[in-house]
Amino acid sequence: MKSLSVGKVFRNGLISISFQGIPILLALIAIPKNIEFIGDTLWGLYSLTITVLFLFMYFNLGINPSVNKKLSEALAKSDSDRISKLLANGFYFNLITAISLCALLYFLSPLSATFLVQEESKMHVAELLFKYAAIAGGISLLISFYRNVYEAKQNFFLVSVLRTILSSTILIAPSIGYLLGFDIIGSFHIVLAVYFLVWVLYTFIFFREYGAPKLNLVEKTVFIELLFFGIWITGHSLLNPIFLFLDRFFISNTIGLDEVAFYTTPYDLVSKMTLVSGSITAAFFPAISYWYSKGDTENLLKSFRKTFWFLFYSLLVASIILTLIAPFFLEIWINTKYMLKSTAVFRILVFGYFVSSLSLVFLRFIYGVGIPKYAFYINLLMVPFYLLLLVSLVRLFGIEGAAWSFLVKSVMDFIFLFIVIRKKTGIAVFR
Repeated sequence: MKSLSVGKVFRNGLISISFQGIPILLALIAIPKNIEFIGDTLWGLYSLTITVLFLFMYFNLGINPSVNKKLSEALAKSDSDRISKLLANGFYFNLITAISLCALLYFLSPLSATFLVQEESKMHVAELLFKYAAIAGGISLLISFYRNVYEAKQNFFLVSVLRTILSSTILIAPSIGYLLGFDIIGSFHIVLAVYFLVWVLYTFIFFREYGAPKLNLVEKTVFIELLFFGIWITGHSLLNPIFLFLDRFFISNTIGLDEVAFYTTPYDLVSKMTLVSGSITAAFFPAISYWYSKGDTENLLKSFRKTFWFLFYSLLVASIILTLIAPFFLEIWINTKYMLKSTAVFRILVFGYFVSSLSLVFLRFIYGVGIPKYAFYINLLMVPFYLLLLVSLVRLFGIEGAAWSFLVKSVMDFIFLFIVIRKKTGIAVFR
């Protein structure tokens, strides 16, 4: 790979952001139509199903981001033998994990439906949806491996196009299915089909470039190296669903699916802020690994500062505007009922995701310089505090309490991650 410049990394981040504008626009159009076509209850159930699909990303033992980091370092040194070994170990681990997790969650779907869905009439539909989500989740894990490989290679055009296709499909599938005469199960078949096609395309591109990964290149030492770095990311990732998804499950179990809809509708839109931070820091993470392995502190700090301040100013302006227009937007976007029920949630989550998006820059930096264990320690310490906060505030304030829990947790994350960078790397990132 050619030498990286700060400008190239930032351009790759902007490429990712530009493509992620498509799902944001589709969310504005599709979410109210989805609610209109399938109703609040089924929309809440569909949101839970997509959450099950996303949960797969947290069960790869951190191997994929570990491949991303180690591959970036190998590319910096043009070490072709190591590149081949990293790809083989990552590929076969993901293949085995995807098949195993898919089978496990498929057979646990009846139990999941019983636990998460109160409405008896929706139990069978929920069970089927969770089964199909298990299959789609297995495919998504394989896609995640390919995505991390091509992020390490700074091929963000390919990654961005295919990620946009997947994100867009999730948003429009209920409406497309309704217009085609499908029920909610048929609509999710659209999601499953598109995930499969994207996996086929990624596999074709990968095999054409590298050939089929060779089993004899799978080595215990390489795998342990990936696992040793990745296990900390896994620990951090396995705890993330508590902070990102437990709120809606808890709301569903204690208040009902209708309240899930009033919570997840603003949540799903506001969380699109992470498409901006996630896209630009996706380019930032392998670049940090690349420069840190070469001892290039100058470019490392330039990239950090440019990324952080770009996100700070752009998202601050967006957050202020969204907060001001929230009630008018929700009434026009969906209806008066959502304006009354969801405005406060919308406003609280806006600032929660503003802070969370900035924290992601710190997190990618920590991963890039090779000290992910401290991010895990922070998450581990936050779990009991967040659980107590979530249970208490939801019982007191309903869905607004869940939003406040997320905001408080995001602020604490930001503070602790900054302290880790300052104390453990000795790098003055803002000086």
